[in-house]
Amino acid sequence: MKIVIAPDSFKGTLSAAQVCDIVAEAALSADPSTEVVRLPMADGGEGTVDCLLSVLMGKRQSVHVQGPLVLPGPVSTVDASYGIFDGNKAVMEIASASGFHLVNKNMRDIMHSNTYGTGQMFMDAVSRGCRTVYMGIGGSATNDGGLGFAAALGARFLDRTGRELAPVPSNLMRIEGVDLSDLDGRIAGLADNPGVRAAGSGAGPDADTAKLDADPNSEGSAGASGAGPVRLIVMSDVTNPLLGSNGCAHVFAMQKGATSPEIEELERGMYHFSKVIKRETGRDMSATPGAGAAGGLGYGLLTFAGAEIRSGVDAVMDMVGFKEKAAGADLVVTGEGRMDAQSAQGKVASGVSRACRLAGVPCIAIVGDLGEGYESMYDLGLNRIIKTRKNSMTVEYAMEHAAELLRETAEDYFVHGPIEMPTTAN
Repeated sequence: MKIVIAPDSFKGTLSAAQVCDIVAEAALSADPSTEVVRLPMADGGEGTVDCLLSVLMGKRQSVHVQGPLVLPGPVSTVDASYGIFDGNKAVMEIASASGFHLVNKNMRDIMHSNTYGTGQMFMDAVSRGCRTVYMGIGGSATNDGGLGFAAALGARFLDRTGRELAPVPSNLMRIEGVDLSDLDGRIAGLADNPGVRAAGSGAGPDADTAKLDADPNSEGSAGASGAGPVRLIVMSDVTNPLLGSNGCAHVFAMQKGATSPEIEELERGMYHFSKVIKRETGRDMSATPGAGAAGGLGYGLLTFAGAEIRSGVDAVMDMVGFKEKAAGADLVVTGEGRMDAQSAQGKVASGVSRACRLAGVPCIAIVGDLGEGYESMYDLGLNRIIKTRKNSMTVEYAMEHAAELLRETAEDYFVHGPIEMPTTAN
């Protein structure tokens, strides 16, 4: 018998790799002759880098970058990291450089937070020879439309007099031009449209919001030659546009600490910014599905880096070779900490179950708990859903004993659970 174990992490308790090991031990204890394939999974969100590095035998690369909060005075920096695999490919999460968790609760200021550090991390990978970069864009502290990211790539945003503006949301309404003459030539997007400049000759950055310090990473230099543009693949299942009631300001800014007046200012600023970019470059990505992801960073990545947006779990499944490794399997086991209606919206279990249905392979999910709407997962191809938390247990107890409960549940299934599963939840 061949079993493929392809779970997400149980958030807050077990990593995907730990889930794989526990389920594998249970399967082998029931039948030592079983061929077990461990395949930790992720959906482009938290844990994606760890997951891929463990499967693809990559290496972790650290980089010193600007943090998300930009205030007058010394630049605040953070130690971010990403993964390199297959020699010239990178995988990163923007939360490592521009994450919500990097800003003290009492200091959050969405109008003065940006994604410059994410751009620095991206350029560090490019400088190390990476030609394809996979980027997960969840967990950001920002709503800057990709201003900071673009600035780290060499873009300069100008006011009506040609003075350079600091790339922060509080300046969105003041932008009247963009200078792309220093945009790194290795990057796709607007690299073929250099030198765009709508305003005068420029008198340097604002005195009160000075241009950020030069990239602290010494390896590599802007405009270095390469074998064609770097390919950026954004892993996201967010389909929100940049603007409107379903756009980045109205949907995501409040959860990042924005006040109602700030949300309206951000919406006006994003509208103005996108119109300036359209006027000066001929490119309008504001209505593209996913442009509103990560506080409008999706828009910046599409516009300035020529990014492709893919379902996170589909991208991860392709990278780890799920289809090939699941070929000939008798059973696939997936899982996550809590399964509910959101699980069908681009989460690991949805991607795995769809692939199994297409391949005709039975698939079960072992999950920590169940929430409203979990039944929709059966429509995607799951044969059985089993939860580890018994109804008499508190959630706190179940999380504290997650490993033990998973082991007991998996052992019970492999001893008593048939391969031809009914579609029921225990």
